[in-house]
Amino acid sequence: MVFGSKRRLAGAIATVAAAAALTVMVSGRGCHGQGSPEGAVRAFLAAARDEDKQAAWELLGPVTRARLEQDAVRANLVTGDARRYGPLDLLEFDLRGSGPKPPAPRVVERGRDAALVEVTRPDGQRDRIATVRVGDGWLLEL
Repeated sequence: MVFGSKRRLAGAIATVAAAAALTVMVSGRGCHGQGSPEGAVRAFLAAARDEDKQAAWELLGPVTRARLEQDAVRANLVTGDARRYGPLDLLEFDLRGSGPKPPAPRVVERGRDAALVEVTRPDGQRDRIATVRVGDGWLLEL
C-alpha cells in the first residue's frame, strides 16, 4: 500500500509520533538497562527526554522498527526527491505534560517473552506499554 497523498503521509507520521508521545508524556530519567521490561521502558523514556532518536530506536522492538521502515519507504514514494525520509525521521517526541518526577514503571502482565508495563502520567492517567523479549533483553513495541 502506498500513501495516496501528502495528507495521508502526514497522518501516518502523526500516528507514529502520537505513539511515541504517549510514552514520553510520563518521561523521566531512569537506569539505561533493558534487562527487564521496566528497565527498557525507563531507558526509552530517558532517550526520548534527551531527544536521542538513535538510542530510542535501539529500544524499539522488531515489529515497530519494521513498521517505521515501511512508513519511511512510503513517505519517500510520496515526496519523491523533495525529501528523503529514514525511519528515525518518523520518531517525534512530545514532552508536553511530562513531569519532573521520573515515573515508576511496573509490570502488570508478564509472559515468558512479552510483558505489559504500566506508567502513570503526572495527571494520574495510566498508560500501558507492550514490551517483548529479544535475546536476553527487552524492547518496546509501540
